[in-house]
Amino acid sequence: MLWQVNRDTALCIAQTAEDIPSVESFLFFSAKSAPPFVGPGYLDSKIQVERALRLSPLRHVIFRPGLIYSDDNPITMGAAFGITAFDHLMKKLDPMLPSTAQTMASGLRDTYHAEPLNVDIVAQAVVQATFKAAKGTYDPEAILELSQEANYWRP
Repeated sequence: MLWQVNRDTALCIAQTAEDIPSVESFLFFSAKSAPPFVGPGYLDSKIQVERALRLSPLRHVIFRPGLIYSDDNPITMGAAFGITAFDHLMKKLDPMLPSTAQTMASGLRDTYHAEPLNVDIVAQAVVQATFKAAKGTYDPEAILELSQEANYWRP
């Protein structure tokens, strides 16, 4: 039910934006993967909104970050540290695992891991995407690149 509200709200806002002539674009925060212990409805609802936006006449920007953390929030900082530390540990252990376990671990890491991004980096990327009239889908690496472009223009 919660995922339906998430999806329906985003679709309603996008539809309203389409009906306003001065609105030319729509930025949507999707997700690279579903957070742990969250049902499949979360990611499905995000993908449904992405599909609708691709059919929309609006210029769409879709960000697919992993965890977004803040230096001021110990909970998100801890989660970001834990995700990063676990990923580094798994990369170190990977060569010691049998090949079938390596394949499985790599597949899980690719499916469920996205490098955590600082909220300031994401905010810079949003501004840069707006400034350069970007369009399309941005994964965590592309979000980081947009942020770095924004820093390039700073004095």
